[in-house]
Amino acid sequence: MRRLVPICLVLLAACVPVADHPAGDEHAPFDARLQGAWRPTNGKDATTTLFVGADDESGRGAHLVVIEETADRRWKVDEYTGVAVARGAHGYLSIRYATSDGSRRGWVIARYTTLGADRLRLETLDESRLAALVHEGTLAGTVHGDAPGADVDLSLGSDELLAFLESPRGSALFSSPQVLARVPGSGPLPTTRRTAGSHPG
Repeated sequence: MRRLVPICLVLLAACVPVADHPAGDEHAPFDARLQGAWRPTNGKDATTTLFVGADDESGRGAHLVVIEETADRRWKVDEYTGVAVARGAHGYLSIRYATSDGSRRGWVIARYTTLGADRLRLETLDESRLAALVHEGTLAGTVHGDAPGADVDLSLGSDELLAFLESPRGSALFSSPQVLARVPGSGPLPTTRRTAGSHPG
């Protein structure tokens, strides 16, 4: 299991909440505070680097590249697109997700918080607690399977989803924080072949 979030959750979305829409405006300007190369500070992912930048020349969307050195000294490269919406000191990163067979698709949501200029905290949604809110009718969506490991699919619109995540009840659903450190002097994204982020369904 890759520990770097939110990418690990995109790859393991069988037990990750997926939303029909991103959190916030899909055409929002990219949050420039995310620009650059980042590495986990936990020491367990020293061979993994996350590059983040705008997805197009107009400065909108988000483009993420994960480069990981494997045990056999090769380089594994994964690419994703998404949306980064700033909300003060924090914001929401919505990453496009789809299984290779198309049976499940949508957006994986993470909350990011800037800790000064060179630290970034990422948190993801607790699927078990989110599933309970869907079961009780508080949130629109569906739950497939039993907890733990149930598939939670949210059907809220972008504005409604963002408003809920900003509420005290929604904010409390974020967990599993991980802090990333900016690579000193990191520049723009490396040039690589663009591929869709997918996981065998």
